[in-house]
Amino acid sequence: MVKVKLHLHLAKYSEMGNKEFTINYEENMTLESLIKKLRIPEEEVGMIVVNGKWQEKNYIILDQDSIEIFPVYLGG
Repeated sequence: MVKVKLHLHLAKYSEMGNKEFTINYEENMTLESLIKKLRIPEEEVGMIVVNGKWQEKNYIILDQDSIEIFPVYLGG
């Protein structure tokens, strides 16, 4: 199982509107493919953190990973 947490308005892309949920582990799934599976537009994704560390979209998800997806932040 893989834990997923969608921050702020990205929660609307989860099946039940929950910001935290689990998904079944799939071998060779990347963060990019997870984002596509969740139907989150790529331009809305600002940062992805896996197990407390920032990761690129080509990171291959491991069983028991904890993934947080943050939206693009604007401001200054």
